Amino acid sequence: MSHDHVRIAVSGPGSAAAVESLWAWLPQEPGLRGRVRLSRVPLPGSAMGAALEFLIATSATGVLTVLARSLSLWIGQQRTEVTIEVNSPDGRQVSLTATKITPADAESLLRHALTLEPAESTLTEPSPES
Repeated sequence: MSHDHVRIAVSGPGSAAAVESLWAWLPQEPGLRGRVRLSRVPLPGSAMGAALEFLIATSATGVLTVLARSLSLWIGQQRTEVTIEVNSPDGRQVSLTATKITPADAESLLRHALTLEPAESTLTEPSPES
């Protein structure tokens, strides 16, 4: 893996449509234009074929912040269960499932994984029943 790219893999029942959607979404973000490409990666083990992953060039200042915000907005618009796995240039990783997280929590977790900001989640613990 190149040290100046974020890798994003998409999985789940709607992953083919999600890849197309994300491929259309990311380049629309001004801070990401010209920085997004798709790459084929071999499937693990003896599986035949290849999966697609996104590579986002992170050499410019602010790209990681723009990517965190853009991905969290995209996640908030997904109506099928799709999971994205984001790998930062320094090896940190986060997996988010679109139907199980709010955009605000997604952005917080992505900022934490992609930059060195502390994760601040709005998730709350269920209150004990009385």
